Amino acid sequence: MLRNALLTVALLMIAAPALAGQVYVLELEGGEPRQLTTDEGLDCGSPVWSRDGKRIAFDAWPADQQLTESAVHVISAEGGPVTRLGPGAVASWSPDDSLLLCHSFVPDQWIVVMAADGSGAEVLLENAFSPRWLSDGDSFAAMMMSGLVRFDLATGETTLLAKIPWSQPGFSYSATTDRFLVVERRNWTLSVVERQGDSDRWGVRRRWPKTPVAAAGWLGRQAGRIGQTSWAPDGKRAVVAIGEVDSDCSLFLIDADTQEAPKPVPGVPEDWISCNPNWSPDGKRIAFVRLMPKRQRLNDRSKP
Repeated sequence: MLRNALLTVALLMIAAPALAGQVYVLELEGGEPRQLTTDEGLDCGSPVWSRDGKRIAFDAWPADQQLTESAVHVISAEGGPVTRLGPGAVASWSPDDSLLLCHSFVPDQWIVVMAADGSGAEVLLENAFSPRWLSDGDSFAAMMMSGLVRFDLATGETTLLAKIPWSQPGFSYSATTDRFLVVERRNWTLSVVERQGDSDRWGVRRRWPKTPVAAAGWLGRQAGRIGQTSWAPDGKRAVVAIGEVDSDCSLFLIDADTQEAPKPVPGVPEDWISCNPNWSPDGKRIAFVRLMPKRQRLNDRSKP
């Protein structure tokens, strides 16, 4: 039962079976989205920049299959050949870019670590998803049914940081401010999780918007759903995917320390379905996934 519940949560990262994604990169200073992946036989998701900004890892699976068949791939940030590393999804680079974390679906929902070339894959944690490497390099955070946890690589011990059950896959961690941005599916709220003073205790500092009614006003939509998040390098701003339904989402910028309403990411066409954003380490670019109807992709290759 636990595995099925976790799998259900993970599958929510798919917008809809009739939609398929490709990875794009946007230059924030007046640029236009540039398509990075071009293999029409693959559906792509969850791009993440390497710490040096030279590579992007992402998950991809055959277009005629399910996300459970996903594998981690790597491509140069400038484009070029794609390298398949091994089974998994929602990758995270280690601080020195030598290792990758991901979660797998087969034979079970596990957190796996592998070398940056895909070798030496090893299971670290069961019944967890969406790993995020922490700045110390000796631990990572992940989501479990109980909430947000920290896993110590040296001891193998798991510590509960915040009780946020049924969170959305794709939370983000800021090494600059040492805090997390998590989406709670219960009321589609964003939660900032950070240390309480100088102690080792963690807690939810704020949630917003606090109610579904407030969410509708804050998001400017009838009903708000929030997807993956990514901190800017300053650890204050973030980019999030927001939509009325899972198959109709756009990218917005937020300030995690104010009550200001989200602002659309400039440069992304309003009619695009965009999700899975990830801010580059230099703060100048955002990688994201553009979703299109599968039949449209074949007729839309020449469009930006």
